[in-house]
Amino acid sequence: MKFCHLFPINKVIRISLLSSFVRFMPFPLKFRLLSSALMSLMLGGLMTGWVTWLNMGFASDFLPRWGKAFVCAWPAAFFIVVLIGPSVQRLSLHLLQHSSGHPARQADNKPH
Repeated sequence: MKFCHLFPINKVIRISLLSSFVRFMPFPLKFRLLSSALMSLMLGGLMTGWVTWLNMGFASDFLPRWGKAFVCAWPAAFFIVVLIGPSVQRLSLHLLQHSSGHPARQADNKPH
């Protein structure tokens, strides 16, 4: 059963509700979700394309297989980026602060 069938309202109303919800989200949350979506889209597309090519080469059904792999991988990639992205940013800041011998400026380098 598709998710949309659980809520039997038409598509225009669903999009309107989503845009209203996004409009009132705080900017840092919008930024985090958008950057997570873009990062996972790019990484998911490139990685699934690469692995699909490694496994089968450019066969006649390469694009459908790549598409299927991407559709399966992207949601996982998105949630992984959302969940561990801030921790990776903090770790990166920590490593840079300790490797350079002086603390980084917190105002400019603080993860969102």
